[in-house]
Amino acid sequence: MPPLLSVVVPAYGVGEYLPACLDSILAQTLTDLEVIVVDDGSPDECGEIADDYAAVDERVIVLHTENQGLGPARNEGARVATGQYLTFADSDDLIPPRAYELLVSSLERTGSDIAAGNTWRYIEGKGNVQSWTHAEAFAETRIKTHIRDFPTLIRDRMVWNKVYRRSFWDEHGFEFPAIRYEDYPVTLPAHLKATSVDIFADKVYHWRQRLAENSITQRSLELDNLTDRVVSAELTLDV
Repeated sequence: MPPLLSVVVPAYGVGEYLPACLDSILAQTLTDLEVIVVDDGSPDECGEIADDYAAVDERVIVLHTENQGLGPARNEGARVATGQYLTFADSDDLIPPRAYELLVSSLERTGSDIAAGNTWRYIEGKGNVQSWTHAEAFAETRIKTHIRDFPTLIRDRMVWNKVYRRSFWDEHGFEFPAIRYEDYPVTLPAHLKATSVDIFADKVYHWRQRLAENSITQRSLELDNLTDRVVSAELTLDV
């Protein structure tokens, strides 16, 4: 039988962090899931690490592709996903143990198209702090709400703190563009097109701030990075 939840994990150059990410997903209290690791032509050991996990846990599926970037890698994983629900995790982040059970069980009860939760910002050497991006939108739990009723959800721009109903995802043909800041042109249309959204004050994601200078966040002032941010904003404004 198809799994209840598909988790898509693109991986590129994060061999140091990938095992902890996969361990956190495979340790979820919701066990009826598949984990699709997309080795996006990674130059390090990400592909081998993913293959090792697949060899010992049949829930792990590995796709080896040429390097395309984060957005296209997510699209590749979503295309082969078979779960009733769909979510995404970045390969250097962590998922709290009950996160997926909380979000999926809410969608099962309410019939909403999206369930989303609050987020920790995990800063290496300092630990967890509230993600300022998510602080106001997720200050309290709201079931079966909508961005039109609660406009503060416009700040909820990330894809990975959410579980999507797969039929909703397919109906609207969501795809990530091949740029950085690829979340925004997907998450805002999804909020607008959803019949309703369940949001939780509970923390469902640990968003890592890496000390390495090669992360997207750390390189936010480089010209090509800024260019992609503007393109993402323009796509979002079109919506």
